[in-house]
Amino acid sequence: MEIFSIETLVYTVAFAVVLAMVYYFFMQRITSEAAEKLILSKADSKESAKTLDELGFSGIKKKLAKRFLSGGNMIAKAVESVKTEDENDKKESADLLFKKETELKYYIPGENNGDKLKKHLKDKLSVFKLILAALIVAASAFVFSNAARFLENYAKNVFSRKVIPTPTGIAEQNDTGAPSENGELTE
Repeated sequence: MEIFSIETLVYTVAFAVVLAMVYYFFMQRITSEAAEKLILSKADSKESAKTLDELGFSGIKKKLAKRFLSGGNMIAKAVESVKTEDENDKKESADLLFKKETELKYYIPGENNGDKLKKHLKDKLSVFKLILAALIVAASAFVFSNAARFLENYAKNVFSRKVIPTPTGIAEQNDTGAPSENGELTE
């Protein structure tokens, strides 16, 4: 068995595409939820900005929201962030070896809260579409791997035949090594 084959490559690429779709799904869901909560809480300026805790995010969802909101998707680009700094935090942070992580507050400025943002918030990738796309990728990988296997076997058969030239053309050799009549194989 070969360690690397075309099938391995095809299935690896298909798996990577499905993982990317799942990542995009979660990124879109979390950033959409954060943006919708910011719009509902009327966080449209630095003064009215909200932390993720105030928006109801906690645990792993909070960490993912912080990561995704610092990213480059269209919803995250509409959301602005501002650092919250307290004088006591500055003094404590200066004395520490590892700096204390400042908490960010998020808001959506009025100029970013337009039709473009609303379109992105409305057009979410649904679970059904995600599963359908994953099935299409899996089916495509299956078809491509079988097509690659067929073409590989076909190429091996074409190039491994023993042929000898004859005055009338090229005839294949039969099992005994002698050319068959009319260029056909005899069994």
